[in-house]
Amino acid sequence: MSYRPEPAFRHDRVPRIGVLLVNLGTPDAPTPAAVRRYLAEFLTDPRVVEIPPVAWRPLLHGVVLRTRPAKSAARYQAIWTKDVAEFHGTFVNFDALWAWPKPVQKPHPPILLGGESGYTLQRVVDFCDGWYPRGRAPEKVLAGMKDLKERAAKAGRDMRTITVSAFATPPDKGVLDQFAAAGVTRSILLLPPEPRDKVLPLLDQYAKLIK
Repeated sequence: MSYRPEPAFRHDRVPRIGVLLVNLGTPDAPTPAAVRRYLAEFLTDPRVVEIPPVAWRPLLHGVVLRTRPAKSAARYQAIWTKDVAEFHGTFVNFDALWAWPKPVQKPHPPILLGGESGYTLQRVVDFCDGWYPRGRAPEKVLAGMKDLKERAAKAGRDMRTITVSAFATPPDKGVLDQFAAAGVTRSILLLPPEPRDKVLPLLDQYAKLIK
């Protein structure tokens, strides 16, 4: 990406002072994953960070995006849920501020985090309302459920406060039964973007699986 260079300075021009208001964006949700996506885009913009990419990107992906999102997510959550939010920390520091309108759903819409790594599961326990794994790999979901329960118990969090929605679960009765026994809240089955003559028979097949 290239930008138009600044015009050469002319000594015969009268200097002027202006105020520039810029909206630098905001994460999609107050979760570590959403903050990470936002920071990755924001901090790779050469208009924001002028350090040469060859020096900056290893630092960004190796340090900043591994540590900052989880800390920042809690601050965004406070802004979106509290009438007045204030925080003073090392990397995030703001005085009392207000943000309206607030979400209709209280205290806020449920925050679900996708992924299957141990880091993901720990963030689910620490920050989120639910886990959103990919159901197409049932063995990973079952192993993740065991890991999630252990992490929740260690943190003193009741598993009943964590929902699990397995996305793209295979339409297999055995898999659905395994997921239900493991504590998966809901299994989401896929439908293709096809005409009704192809989709309706699939719905009939899926209906038999949940009887």
